[in-house]
Amino acid sequence: MQYVEEAADAAGTPHYVFARIDQNTVSMTLRVNWTFSPRLSLQAYAQPFVAAGRYRDFKDVTDSGAARFEDRFDPLANLQLMDGVFTAMNGGTFSFGRPDFNFAQVRSNVVMRWEYRPGSSIFAIWSHGQTAVTDSGTLRLGRDLGDLGRADAEDIVMVKANYWIGL
Repeated sequence: MQYVEEAADAAGTPHYVFARIDQNTVSMTLRVNWTFSPRLSLQAYAQPFVAAGRYRDFKDVTDSGAARFEDRFDPLANLQLMDGVFTAMNGGTFSFGRPDFNFAQVRSNVVMRWEYRPGSSIFAIWSHGQTAVTDSGTLRLGRDLGDLGRADAEDIVMVKANYWIGL
């Protein structure tokens, strides 16, 4: 069981909604180190991540102190979904947002190092990140990666210089 949300009915009574979640995740980490010469090298790192979760079997906590786990919840059998909002009619009418999700993200870094004299280097760094969030709740890798490719990106370029002073 996964906590979903706290929602109040018209009388102000809190309802603690729990549900089962079916979640799928795909991720990997890629690294490449390439040394062109003792003075010039390139390092690249990328980590794509895709996850989707669909909630089902929604329940309302009715007796959190019950000895048996099954006796702590009442199933939300009278659920209606409209415009991304569930409305439940169990001991009072209350609503909560549809919690299904899709989350895709990629983070990458590329670092070029040039040692222009012994002990002195210049580093050129490119950092890239993208995140896409939708709410279908089903993992479809092609669609989710397509959403990620269309998401806004954050790119940062940095330069660092080290100079060795011999004393």
